[in-house]
Amino acid sequence: MSMFKAPAKVVEKLESMMKRFLWAGNKDVKKMHWVSRDRVALPKKLRGLGLCKLKFINVSLLSKWIWRYKAEETSLWKSVIGVIHGPGRKWSFLPLSSAVSGVWRNIVKMEEGIVIKGKS
Repeated sequence: MSMFKAPAKVVEKLESMMKRFLWAGNKDVKKMHWVSRDRVALPKKLRGLGLCKLKFINVSLLSKWIWRYKAEETSLWKSVIGVIHGPGRKWSFLPLSSAVSGVWRNIVKMEEGIVIKGKS
């Protein structure tokens, strides 16, 4: 999830499995919920389980690469991205070559609508 945008169906299926694990039962048989959804979403420091929506985790992990690209000036992986994709686009600080597909393209797609603050 840190390198690829997870398909919506995969996220839905994983969250369904998590719900069945925490709150067993089905349409016909209702079982007692031993822990509330609010408690599940609380951080562990606040005595929760630290679970949240997988879509948000996926976006956060992909956004971290954008932040790292802006913050890490001398990293080797940033240099490799620059060589493969060329100079940055007009309206973005992230380079992207239309001729090259792959992981970096998925990460750059996440840039739209996300404000990331890093070193100036």
